[in-house]
Amino acid sequence: MMEKAETGSAALTLLRALEGGAARHIEDLASTLHRSRKQVSKAASQLAVRGWITRSECGAGIYTITLWGAKALEEGATITSGPAGGKRKVTVFNDTLRGRAWLAMRARRRFTVGDIVIDAAINDGTERDRANVARYIKHLTEAGYVVELPRRQQGTALTSPGYKVFMLRRNTGRKPPIFRAAAKLLHDPNIGEDVPCSPR
Repeated sequence: MMEKAETGSAALTLLRALEGGAARHIEDLASTLHRSRKQVSKAASQLAVRGWITRSECGAGIYTITLWGAKALEEGATITSGPAGGKRKVTVFNDTLRGRAWLAMRARRRFTVGDIVIDAAINDGTERDRANVARYIKHLTEAGYVVELPRRQQGTALTSPGYKVFMLRRNTGRKPPIFRAAAKLLHDPNIGEDVPCSPR
């Protein structure tokens, strides 16, 4: 079920500008939409946590609509707001870094750690966010939800070994699996099961 609210929001305006699937840079979007970079970035964050757009790790400020985003436009989805004068709410299940990371993995299917940090973190993330996301992907890999692909994504530096690329293999639903360190397992609330994590 899609979220309902004001149809003229900056986020939806941005989503419509990305309709068609072409990747667009923040500067281009800010000029086209007559908005500041900060406004475009804030709107993009609202869309990314819903899985409606992705943000590229290779080039900061490059956005692409996802299949979910295209479907949201098709179905006339809108974005929920808070009370008048209050802050706009981002309605996602478990609105934490790992909760948003799980949604981003489901939207992208193939990704690097950096891709997920950019989609899930606030203000493009910190080193602490990157370490947190990397650990979460490691736990998902150990539980068989994610697999590391053999080919790496090329880095920008000539000497760079490239970035590890992962693929979501087990997509059980919207709720993020929870790692339980004491038991060394992943609890999946979508199916109500505990999945052991085996180091790989």
